[in-house]
Order: sequence, then C-alpha cells, then structure tokens
Amino acid sequence: MNIIDWRFEVVWKSVAMMFMIVIFSMMMVSPAYADEERQGDEEQTPYQEVFAWLGKLGVILGALSLSWLAMKRKRVSKIPRVRKIAQLYDQIHQITGWSALGLVMVHGAYFSIFKWLEINTITGMLTLLMLAAVAIYGLLLSRRRLPRDRRIHFVLSLLWAVLTVIHAIDAIPFLVVVIGLSYGLIWWIERREAKL
Repeated sequence: MNIIDWRFEVVWKSVAMMFMIVIFSMMMVSPAYADEERQGDEEQTPYQEVFAWLGKLGVILGALSLSWLAMKRKRVSKIPRVRKIAQLYDQIHQITGWSALGLVMVHGAYFSIFKWLEINTITGMLTLLMLAAVAIYGLLLSRRRLPRDRRIHFVLSLLWAVLTVIHAIDAIPFLVVVIGLSYGLIWWIERREAKL
C-alpha cells in the first residue's frame, strides 16, 4: 500500500468514526430536552462538560499539529535527537490535525443543538469552518505540492489559532503550553548538545 492510499484510508476511517460519534451523541440527548433548551431555559444541558472538554482536547490536538511549524526546519538538523523529534512531529502532524477536526465537529454539533443562538456558538462555527479549510488545503498538499498551497495552509492555520482565541479565551493556555513546549524542547536539546 503506498503512502497516498494510506492517507486516504486514515482520513476515511477518521471521518467515519467522528460521524458515528456525532450520531451517537445526538441519540444520547433527548429531543424533548433540546426543545426545552431552545425555549430559553438557561440550565446546563446534559453532558455539556463532556462536550466542552472534547472541544478543549480538539484545541490541544490542533495546537500540537500547529506546533509542527517549529519542527519542519529541524528535519535537517545536525543533532540526531532533534532530527528524531522532528520526524515524530512530521508523522503525527496529519493525525493530530484530522483528530482535532473530528473532535471540534463533535463539540460543535452538540453546542449547535443546545446553544444555537449564542454568540459563542456562532464564533465556534466560524472556527470550525476555518479548521475545515485548513484540512482541505492539507488534503490538497498531499496530492500536489505547490508553494502557494503551503502558504495558504499556513495562513489558514494561523487564522484558526486566532479564531480559537476569539471563540474561547480559555483556550490560550492550551495553545501557549503545547506550542511553547514544542519550541522549548527543541531549544533545550540544542543548548544541551552545544555544551557537549
């Protein structure tokens, strides 16, 4: 099996799994409760904390995928450990990106049912659309490697990070910690190897 077939198989299975999770999560919630919620009852919806954490986990995975930017130039480093870490990030970049998209889709589907007219849901849908655009350009990059597509993928990724901060200000620590740890790890290894 060549690499392109493997990528499409992973994408297909990931999308199918996330679709099944969305369907299951919608079946778990009573439609009568959804009607009551839309009438203005401000009580907490069922499983709201679980789906909120799915969104946070999606942000963490998206930040991990975004932190690949710190590693892509390190693939040709003279330090073997740095090269291995860069290769690891290279391997998990697509998996974490698609997983982030799936988790954010599940998170967004739940909150669009129960909190459909809140401003936070609207900004969340914009963030989800931006992440979907990042995924589409990532899929285009696997089929054709044009510098223009890489730049668009990069800019859309940064816009996704900005929209994520606008959508959920409490996502800032997740983004900063994950991306900061990625840069910090490489910096620490390079400094340590320079002293030897």
